[in-house]
Amino acid sequence: MKLLNLIFFTKGKVNLKKICFYVNSAKDKRVFELLDYYSNDIKIMRELGYEVVTCNNTKEIPDDIDLFFIWWWTSGIIGLRYAKKKNKPAIMIGNLHYSDPSTQGYFRRPFYIRWFIRYCLRNSDMQIATSKIEFEDIKKLKAKNPVWFYHCFDERKYIFSDEPREFFLFT
Repeated sequence: MKLLNLIFFTKGKVNLKKICFYVNSAKDKRVFELLDYYSNDIKIMRELGYEVVTCNNTKEIPDDIDLFFIWWWTSGIIGLRYAKKKNKPAIMIGNLHYSDPSTQGYFRRPFYIRWFIRYCLRNSDMQIATSKIEFEDIKKLKAKNPVWFYHCFDERKYIFSDEPREFFLFT
């Protein structure tokens, strides 16, 4: 937690109080609670004492935000441009799939999406990679201030079991 707390004190600003947790691709705000990779981040920030405002479009962003925490280097470009306009620090997080040869991979994406990614990596104040592979890959794209943190999970919600799993099929 101390390491995560230090991230939010970027550029010597120790008076950060209000964070905008921005996910432009979240069409329904319930995803902030339903998806663990969002809800865990929000929970950690709140436990560290920050007021967290969740937003999925720039019209919802209050004027008194101290820092932007933006998911996805693709659709997050909108939140980053807004943060730049307001002269506020922005931390971005996501996954590139740089080395992935599938249609989801970086090099199979349209040129403008690759441009969005490079712009975000180079113009936000910090990049959080969620794996060593992603960390090495964002460095290849000259990311500004990259750091590496694994995703976390709620140990009270997910309990390890070595019991054989039941097979099931979603239709």
